[in-house]
Amino acid sequence: MDTNQIKKEARLNNIVVGGLLASGAIAFGVSCYGRQVDLIEYCFKPNNSPQFCTPDKRYLMPAPDFTRISNDPLTDEDRIIAQKATRLRILPATNPKKWLWGSVSVGFIGTAYGLSKARERKLIEYLPQYRETVKQSWVMTKLANWQQERHVMLNAYNDDRKRQYAADLDFQLWQFGADRAARSKQLSMLSPEEIAIFHEQAQAQALAQAQQQMQEATGQPIAQLPGQSLDEVTDPSDKVEGEFVKEAIAPATDQFSEYCRIGGSIIKSMVVSDKSLLIASGTGTGKSTTEQYFLQQFVSRYPQSEIYALLNKNDDLFGVRRDLLVVFSPEALLEMPNDKEARMALIKQLLAPLYTVYGIFLTRKQKPASERKRLKESHPIRLVLGDWYGTYQELQARLNKDELQGVLSMIRQIITIGRDMGVGLVVDTQSANLDSLGLANDASIRQSLDIFSQGFIYYEEGEEKGELQTIRLMFDNKSICSPEDRVAIALTYNLLADAIKDAKLKTPIIFTSVGSRPRLGIVPELNGEIGTKNNVDWNDIARQLNVQYLRSEFMFAPEIEPEPKEVNEVALTEAQSLIIQYAKEKQKEWLTPSFFTNNKEYFKSWKSDRIIELFSQLAELGYGETISAHGTVKFKLIRP
Repeated sequence: MDTNQIKKEARLNNIVVGGLLASGAIAFGVSCYGRQVDLIEYCFKPNNSPQFCTPDKRYLMPAPDFTRISNDPLTDEDRIIAQKATRLRILPATNPKKWLWGSVSVGFIGTAYGLSKARERKLIEYLPQYRETVKQSWVMTKLANWQQERHVMLNAYNDDRKRQYAADLDFQLWQFGADRAARSKQLSMLSPEEIAIFHEQAQAQALAQAQQQMQEATGQPIAQLPGQSLDEVTDPSDKVEGEFVKEAIAPATDQFSEYCRIGGSIIKSMVVSDKSLLIASGTGTGKSTTEQYFLQQFVSRYPQSEIYALLNKNDDLFGVRRDLLVVFSPEALLEMPNDKEARMALIKQLLAPLYTVYGIFLTRKQKPASERKRLKESHPIRLVLGDWYGTYQELQARLNKDELQGVLSMIRQIITIGRDMGVGLVVDTQSANLDSLGLANDASIRQSLDIFSQGFIYYEEGEEKGELQTIRLMFDNKSICSPEDRVAIALTYNLLADAIKDAKLKTPIIFTSVGSRPRLGIVPELNGEIGTKNNVDWNDIARQLNVQYLRSEFMFAPEIEPEPKEVNEVALTEAQSLIIQYAKEKQKEWLTPSFFTNNKEYFKSWKSDRIIELFSQLAELGYGETISAHGTVKFKLIRP
């Protein structure tokens, strides 16, 4: 019997029991009403005198008792009544069936009690089945909730994959357009003879690729001699005696070409990623070269991007202006003042890029979604934390708990939700352990980070340099690499590590957790493609690439007239100009929005959010810098 039938019987039983109890109560009430026997009204009349039988001297007695006393008096009192009492009248019974109503009441109530007891016994019989039904219902409810949560997670995962695919496709389309534009510009500068040579070389290259694809598809070498075309190979009239009888040369195959392609794809994923990056590699593994190349490609993709840097040593980073780069000075922490405000001012000075980027993050977080998306696509912000492991160890040793948690809180917020605002970190470290970096080793941090690791070994004066162990620690981590993927990655790792030790590979290997499965590849040659210029003239770079291509392809370099350098000054709005004008009065002080809304007539009707937005705009234009303190954003003028 199912639960619904049990509940239906219970309702029916309750109705019947309730009706019986109500009927029993009514019958009981009727049985309590009135008299069941007749009454005799009598009085005493000595000598038959009327004055002794007044209304207040009358008495009542049940008729059976009066009749018995009159007929058979037993005591002196009975004999007095029998001799002296005079019956006046009979009062009939008001409820002669009183006993019947009492019996009916007892019957109704007894029946209701019996039905209740029977229901209890029945429920005891149903209890195991009812428990099993409730258990099944609970399990089904949990399964439905789990399916709903899984559906939400799958939708989120699919959306993330779609965004990653769209970003990758966008990068490929951009790269294709850039290559095509560069090739078109190069061809426009060639003579007809040079164009003919270029077409001949392109045709030969396409022919070689077709041969390789056919050989891969059939598994057999192509019966084509150097100088023959595919039409000549398939000509049935020329099968024995070839017109081109020369030595066949089989194309050489590179066993590491696929890993090189994967390595290039991994570095490309660094550029198109909108998440924060964690690059964990030891000293001497080529990490700095890869990071410089990443910054170059990132600036090329987002010309209006801004890159800040907090480093442990004074290095030049591509695309990072000197005024946006701060070298962390741990010796300043040795003499920390006791005053809370002075300590906070010193920390903000030492970690100025972090506080500036966090201020931009807070400002963009208040903007509507459409504006956040526009800024993310056109004006992304990145903060490079160079050798963050060393910096964190110094901060952990010198700062108190609240100060350290304040710094780590800014980093966590940027990592977890900064991608929606186009604000991210590039954490450069030698440790793959998130706990040692001050980052909570939980799923939310790992899922918000794109993790990369690089390894290489070389020998200098007989001593081994570099390391490969960090990559192994990466894919041995169960939260980064599943057991199924770990087997394949370990095989690839052993193959490439042996090739490096045998000097068969001259470039590092790189590992990443980005994508549906972890990947391990070979870093392509990057030395000739990177630079450390801070102020980039892209027209000049295009001219240099054209010259480099023509020199490598045709062994000559055309003369290129230098193009005049244009300087574009951004016109300031009236409000921005007034902010700068008023900030000049207190040029060396940090100004809050209340300074302008309380003291300057022009801004008295303005809200603090609009003032903070002006602060951020001026900071992005290089007129000042911002910090976040005491729940607001402060601004200081650095360029009048």
